Amino acid sequence: KHAIQALFQHLESNYGNLPSLIDSGSAAETIVSDDGILHPDHLNRLFQHKATALHVPNFFHPESARRLGTELIQESSRGGGSDNWKV
Repeated sequence: KHAIQALFQHLESNYGNLPSLIDSGSAAETIVSDDGILHPDHLNRLFQHKATALHVPNFFHPESARRLGTELIQESSRGGGSDNWKV
């Protein structure tokens, strides 16, 4: 929880105006794969910008996800690669 807060505080302090980074409109949908399977039609919608995010519960091991999140936050705080958040 603290790592996520730190990430958003870092983003806001360095780039400001976080609401402008959040997509809105019909493409701002998060696709949730309730069966835990990554489906081709979900990926197609994501890559065609018909959805903003794809959530597949338990797709990635929780501890590995935490480590990856920590690494991304550290990279962001060093100024490496965090300049393209609105993809």
